Amino acid sequence: MIEFIDIQTGQPLDRAGRLRQSVTTILTTPVTSEPMRREFGSNIFKLIDKNVTATWLTSLYAEAAEAISRWEPDFQVTGFEPVMSTPGNVAVHIHGVDTLSGTRLTLENITL
Repeated sequence: MIEFIDIQTGQPLDRAGRLRQSVTTILTTPVTSEPMRREFGSNIFKLIDKNVTATWLTSLYAEAAEAISRWEPDFQVTGFEPVMSTPGNVAVHIHGVDTLSGTRLTLENITL
């Protein structure tokens, strides 16, 4: 059995924690920033310094869903919910399904 480790604490992660860590890494890594995997990540960084509007949120959700579906096959996105927007920060709950177990999950407070 593969054990997953929290990149911040070094502690073991359960499956939901691993998915949360993976999704956060995908969404906060700009495409082209990984030298050995230039296409890894998301284009969310292109939305920085734009006003947070309904159109902006739609763009954020579309980009996030596309990046997650490409890079995290174990999590299928079913919805997003904005929970916080302060200058320089947006946090969302990402709803989805663990494709291995079929369990519905909410990855809470993903800060972008």
